[in-house]
Amino acid sequence: MIKHAAGPVLPRTFRQHETSAMASLYHAALDDLRSVFDRLDDAAVDRCVETIMAARRIALYGVGREGLQMKGFCMRLFHLGRAVAMVGT
Repeated sequence: MIKHAAGPVLPRTFRQHETSAMASLYHAALDDLRSVFDRLDDAAVDRCVETIMAARRIALYGVGREGLQMKGFCMRLFHLGRAVAMVGT
């Protein structure tokens, strides 16, 4: 093990293995996303966007992890100038 002023530094082989393991995880995540996007119906997405943009008011609801995603979506719609609110918070 190499010593460094800030503390021990891991051997080069471990760092290379760790980097390759992380790269593998990143590629797996991107493959998962690619498979989802490949199944999306572009026309349905367009209709959804048009419906959201035509709405005078938008109310969103979600709990748990989905609730966190809905809050993020709510914030983005608000930044786009939409009249939007989270229900129940």
